[in-house]
Amino acid sequence: MVGFLAMLLLIFYFLLHLDYVRRGKSESLTETSPRTAVVLTGNRKRVAVALKLLEEGYFDRVVVTGFELDLGPFSDYMKLPENLRNALESGRLVLLNQALWTFENAIEIRCWLMRNPSVRDFVLITSESHMPRASLAFQRAMPPGYRFTRLISDRDLGAAPGKRESEWKKFLGTWLITLLPQTFWRKGDIKVCQ
Repeated sequence: MVGFLAMLLLIFYFLLHLDYVRRGKSESLTETSPRTAVVLTGNRKRVAVALKLLEEGYFDRVVVTGFELDLGPFSDYMKLPENLRNALESGRLVLLNQALWTFENAIEIRCWLMRNPSVRDFVLITSESHMPRASLAFQRAMPPGYRFTRLISDRDLGAAPGKRESEWKKFLGTWLITLLPQTFWRKGDIKVCQ
């Protein structure tokens, strides 16, 4: 019996690891890719990639979620050119700043999507190390019928020794936490949408 349970745990661990690897892969943008992008703050490169793709016409709208948006005027912080300042004013560039961590990013975007029912699909943009756990949190946070494409903004897993192992542990933690109701995902005052 113990051997059977150990084998089941080993298979489960192996399948989780395969899911982690799969989620860490970027998908290509095509003509049929969603026209809305969601980018998570955490490093400036993520946001810069999303803004560049907005400028180049890959997206009609970019939604930025994360607490770093409180660091000062976004347009100054990101050194936005005039066309992106206009996008900010017209709603093509949307800033959401209630989320304190990845779980809350997913909740914040779920709420935004529910207020914007015309958007059913989006491109999720974040860094290579962050993508597996971010995509898992987003998958579990989204209502039925919503889909997203993963786009990696920057390759950063080789940057620091032990980063891959650290991210794997965070992925396992995300897998467990996202089994709980979303009220347990919160660190701050963010509201959970129904």
